[in-house]
Amino acid sequence: MSSLGQRIKELRMKREMTQMDLSRGLCTPSMISQIESDRARPSYKVLFAIAERLDVSLDKLLADVNLDMEYTSKYKMALALVQAREYASAIPLLEELLGESRTQVPETETLFELGICYLETGRVSEASVAFAKVSEQASEREDVRLMVSALIQLGAAAEKDKELQLAIYHTQRALEEYRRGELCEPQLQARALYQIAALSQAIGKVDEAARYYADVLACYEGISDLDGIGRTYLRLSETYQKAGDFEKSGEYAMLALAILKTRNHLTAYRDVQRQLILLERHEKSWETAVLELKRFAAQYEEQDELERAGETYADIAEVYLENDMSDEAMEAARQAIRLMKNKQRALGKAHQVLSFVQFRYGCAQDGRVHYDEAMSIYESLGLLAELEELTLSLCQYLDEQGQYQEAFKRLEKYHDILHNKLRKRGIAL
Repeated sequence: MSSLGQRIKELRMKREMTQMDLSRGLCTPSMISQIESDRARPSYKVLFAIAERLDVSLDKLLADVNLDMEYTSKYKMALALVQAREYASAIPLLEELLGESRTQVPETETLFELGICYLETGRVSEASVAFAKVSEQASEREDVRLMVSALIQLGAAAEKDKELQLAIYHTQRALEEYRRGELCEPQLQARALYQIAALSQAIGKVDEAARYYADVLACYEGISDLDGIGRTYLRLSETYQKAGDFEKSGEYAMLALAILKTRNHLTAYRDVQRQLILLERHEKSWETAVLELKRFAAQYEEQDELERAGETYADIAEVYLENDMSDEAMEAARQAIRLMKNKQRALGKAHQVLSFVQFRYGCAQDGRVHYDEAMSIYESLGLLAELEELTLSLCQYLDEQGQYQEAFKRLEKYHDILHNKLRKRGIAL
């Protein structure tokens, strides 16, 4: 194991750079000399810049390095790494701090930060263990704020594990502890309310979601958080659209649009505009809606926002399908699938459109492939409402074609999925 200074010197010499080359624009050559001889410790900003100059990632620069610094300095560096979202690099520092009995850094807060890093790097089960322990320790020392924060994170971890009912349980506990402790931190309360609103929306409880989002707005309005208000208006618009209340959905979309335009959140602004186009497509020309959506898709692609471009093409495919433009719907859906890498609702929608088109063309085998893919995506995301819509739409089509046995099989499969999902949530039919 080498020291940090030895590692930096080794990498610098490997790249045939002088100390002056490495220091240019960052610090003095003398400072580089002191760092390499371990007589000085770089700040996070300088350390990150050195890593970039040496063309290595920060975690590779720190790998197997004996930092041998004061524990408080190490803790500060770990916190800076977390703030910079360099979670993988922060983990070994935080783990080492927790393993040292001599350290004066706060153990519970260190464990909390480690839980954040675990969660952000996909180590969900380890994150859950860390947050559960933080919650217990915070309760013992009557630190209500830290306990509430840990419970919120436990909910976030459960959501990543697709355990939505458990996620709601933890988040509700966070709200209860917040109220019991009589805290006065609107941002923290808003975060818990926003999380439980999104979870309620995900399991189809749109009325509850709308009520929670209204509570979120009250928190944000109390502290004049326009960014938070704009995001919440957008989520309310999505919630009411899902509930079929297009008038309210449009109202909240316009409110979100006004705030986000003022705040210059270009991506969120486009998202709201897309939603308004979809809401108004039945009242206006659908051809105009498609042209506007294609314009947004092109803008997303230009800015390398490929997931959003894919979502937009999925919307275009849906509009084409509604207006019996099967070839165009198929092309747009395939473009959506090519662009989207993450498993999400829009990807399921694209496969759903392709399924319906293939069945229309009499290509039953291809139709089943895309139908099964859409079912798999919706099932993995816990989107029961989308599963029901997909199944009933397909069964109606199969019934019209006289394929009663096929329709029955698809309905039976949905019934089994529904039972399994409800059983996991503790509901028996």
